Amino acid sequence: MKFDPENIRIRLTLVDPEEWEPLDLYFKFIDTPLSKQWFKEMNRIKQGPHSIRESSLKTNSNSSNITSQQCLSTLQKLVKKINLFYDQIIDYPIDIEEETLNYLHECYEKYGVRLDKHLREKWWDTAYKNIPPDSPFAKRWPGINFDEDMHQSFIYLNEWIHKSETFLTDKNNSPHDSPSGVVTYSLNPRTDFNLTEDDYLNLVKFPHFGDFCLGYNTLGKNLEHIVLDQDQEALDRGAIFPQETWSSEVYVYLGSWDSTVYGLVEYKKMWDSLQVTEKTGAHFGDWITNREGYLKIAEFDKDLLPKFYNTKHAMVNIDFSKYTKVKSIEFVPAYQLAKTGEKRIPRWKEIPKNEGKVIERIEGNYSVITWVLNNACTYDCRYCPDMLHNGPNTRWSWEQISPFLDEVFRQYPGSIRFSLSGGEPTVSPFFPELVRKISKKGGFTGITTNLTRSIRYIKENFGYLKYAACSFHPSMVFNKKIDDEYDFIEKVKIGSEYTYMPVRVMMDPEYWDQTVKFIEELKNETDTHISLVYIQNQYGASPKKICDISYTSEQIQYILDFDWNTSAKKPIKSKINTTASPAEMATVIYENGDIERINDSQPLINAGETRFFDYTCFIGKESLFINYDGSIKKGNCAVGGVVGNIENFEEIDWFDVKRPIRCDIGWCQCGADVPISKRSPK
Repeated sequence: MKFDPENIRIRLTLVDPEEWEPLDLYFKFIDTPLSKQWFKEMNRIKQGPHSIRESSLKTNSNSSNITSQQCLSTLQKLVKKINLFYDQIIDYPIDIEEETLNYLHECYEKYGVRLDKHLREKWWDTAYKNIPPDSPFAKRWPGINFDEDMHQSFIYLNEWIHKSETFLTDKNNSPHDSPSGVVTYSLNPRTDFNLTEDDYLNLVKFPHFGDFCLGYNTLGKNLEHIVLDQDQEALDRGAIFPQETWSSEVYVYLGSWDSTVYGLVEYKKMWDSLQVTEKTGAHFGDWITNREGYLKIAEFDKDLLPKFYNTKHAMVNIDFSKYTKVKSIEFVPAYQLAKTGEKRIPRWKEIPKNEGKVIERIEGNYSVITWVLNNACTYDCRYCPDMLHNGPNTRWSWEQISPFLDEVFRQYPGSIRFSLSGGEPTVSPFFPELVRKISKKGGFTGITTNLTRSIRYIKENFGYLKYAACSFHPSMVFNKKIDDEYDFIEKVKIGSEYTYMPVRVMMDPEYWDQTVKFIEELKNETDTHISLVYIQNQYGASPKKICDISYTSEQIQYILDFDWNTSAKKPIKSKINTTASPAEMATVIYENGDIERINDSQPLINAGETRFFDYTCFIGKESLFINYDGSIKKGNCAVGGVVGNIENFEEIDWFDVKRPIRCDIGWCQCGADVPISKRSPK
């Protein structure tokens, strides 16, 4: 997509995480060099490895649910946690007054600058070689390993600083005659660029509703912050650092004009109280000369403005407080304006309500490497996208794959499990070599298969597998008018001599009665574990609905109530040590204190418990996703973008790959991603 202000729009999607209801806002670019450069930079960041650095929506009503004590106690807990490892002790906050919040924000900004420096220098790539593990320097930041918990504490510290500021603003009774909000959004890696003289022409000190602006970065205070902080000492000694750079951080004003006027009046009072004009010669209101304000690059699309803002009465028409999070910022064609339902691209994917318990965190037990070996399949199910079964078998030779596999083992030492899928993974020409080498190097392999390969093939290769998850697709079996379901059961029985053979039954409503009958036969004929799978009408990250699928309430209840978790016999002809890997995939800790050790993610997915939006997730650190085209991502969900390719795996920045991300999808429905370690934002 090329930069074309007339034919593209910025789509900022807010979301209500509880109801998973979206609110799309559209902005039109102002045709300036700065706008074009930001457009190019955002595209560059999203095409490579990235993560959400900050994502907040502050409104004049969403702070009413928090108290000053809650703000203070949360800030205190975060500072205490940071000080356990951080080398520059942060003073313990005793209030949430403006001076305290400014100090904490300066600590956060300073950490960001120091972190960026260490990342550029690739500190953690070699620190473990240069610092003895028993050295005091190993136990304080930056240390020998990147401390994800401390880093996330800094992220949450910044969020709670903003929440506390919003609380103070509301407490001071600024005139909010209509609902309003402010969006702040930025991605890692954050980038900064020097401002040109022409760029300063985009400065606006007091934005109007829908002004879409960029943030900036400075190590000291500019004039605006000196005034806002009432920093008389900095003004008197001339310690003013004008804004000289812009960053990819986004600031969007969704407030009313009355709030803007109020802010202008209050700012003038603060300006006069410091005698800024008398002491510096700067003139109030000359924002461009003074380098004050935000860098405006877009504004709310005028065709949609009346729905959100009453220009005649200068009032906001919608209460943004329901939409407490930013889902995404995308570039879309102008014809996508206000498109909903099937016409929205990507289609907004509905998610189930949580019918179970709320997960506080998950502790993964091993690394999971998901590898889509091909996009060729012996089936062509109507709910599977064409790209997964109508493509070539593979574009790689074993000579290319083998050294890449060695690198994966170097990066993920310890207990490592490969999850191979497709297409149909067993038709890959190097499948036999791959499973044997993984076994030889001490890893474990599981596959997802439709079990259409011959019994001879099963006997020759399944002994090298930890498990073979056998997917039963009713539409592909019952339509053949032969007893394929009995052939499937026979292969499960024979395969169980070589590996564990759990069965995943696709619950196709069009073949419901036949499928239920098959399940009973499977239960009678085998001792295998059986899980039932909801069929999604919009597969994975597919942008459109693929087929029409709907369940009756009785069918939904059947799936939720189903439980067939048997104790399968140990495979007597296995060629691997089946007891060497952890017994459970992960440990799940719930908010109510319950603890559950799981071997199968599907029941959690079916119950809607895997709603991990805004959770900190350790995909990349504990997982990797390798697609059939050779592209490499952190996880099956594709959150965090593409991090490399099989062809150039030597160039992958593995530290960046292993940096935790903040989840921006509503429902984790992949059995390989669910058991990866996660932390609730609460």
